[in-house]
Amino acid sequence: RDLHSFPTRRSSDLTQWKTALGHDCLGIIAIGKFEEVPVEWRHYLLAGDGLPRVSLSVTLEQSQVKRFADADRQIIETLELLPKAAPATAKRRSNRKAK
Repeated sequence: RDLHSFPTRRSSDLTQWKTALGHDCLGIIAIGKFEEVPVEWRHYLLAGDGLPRVSLSVTLEQSQVKRFADADRQIIETLELLPKAAPATAKRRSNRKAK
C-alpha cells in the first residue's frame, strides 16, 4: 500500500533537540489508522554538520504507547553519525608464482 492511502487524522508533536552526541534531531508524530487499528507513525531525521543524515521511522499501535514510552528516543540518542569513508581504489594483488 502507498503511504498516501493511510488515513491520517492529524500530525502532532513536532520536536527538535540535540542528542547527547551533539547531532540535531527533528521528530514528528502522525496519528491515524491502519486497517482500522489506531496507530502512531513516529518519524525522525538525525543530522550533523558535514555528516550523512539518517531517517528513522517507527509504527506503533496506540494501545502500546504507554508501554513503549520513549524507547525510540533512547535508540536515537545512541546513534553516532560518521563521515563517509573515502572510496577505496581497487589494487591488484600479485599472488602469482613465478614459473
